[in-house]
Amino acid sequence: MQAMETITTECPSCLNPTKHNIHYSITKLDADLPYDYENTFSIIECNGCTNISMLYKVRDLKDNEIEEVNYPDAHLYKISEIDRFFLKPDVLKQVPKIIQSLYKEVKDAFNSQSPILSGIGLRTLVEAICIEQNIAGRDLKTKIENLHKQGFISNTELPLIDKLRLIGNVSAHEIKTIQISTLVLAVEIVNHILKSIYILPNINNQINI
Repeated sequence: MQAMETITTECPSCLNPTKHNIHYSITKLDADLPYDYENTFSIIECNGCTNISMLYKVRDLKDNEIEEVNYPDAHLYKISEIDRFFLKPDVLKQVPKIIQSLYKEVKDAFNSQSPILSGIGLRTLVEAICIEQNIAGRDLKTKIENLHKQGFISNTELPLIDKLRLIGNVSAHEIKTIQISTLVLAVEIVNHILKSIYILPNINNQINI
């Protein structure tokens, strides 16, 4: 069995630098900025007090400078409670596979007690929907507006989807933990959009009168 990767960083509970096991880690380039930043988000566990926290690292690829922030996870939830917020597998299979995959990653982030990754994942889902629908734009805000202009979303849905973009920005750029109640509402928005763009048209095609 491969040994778990460890890192030494300050524990928010012990208030001292301690060794932590890295349970999960993901690295993303920040495509929204005109310069390159590499964002790494990790779920880590202190080897001393067993506190689980989120470690956020941002690296400036130009100057190779690294900033690091470690903060406690704000909420713990049972997986059984989380499942009810998400589309059931038989419903989800009606959307494109790339959307399915990202949607499952968002659900995994919820299950891993990671509100930061959840917020970023929800934003990425919106980006993926735009890409899958061949929506052009210099940034995600423009793509969302074009999604509306091309009739994929309504006037009512437009500001809702833009909220997902803002949630992702707050999670990634401002290093803020979004409240679970807000994230649950965001999942409901995603569910609604997936139904509107993919699932309901598919059902309509199956109804023969």
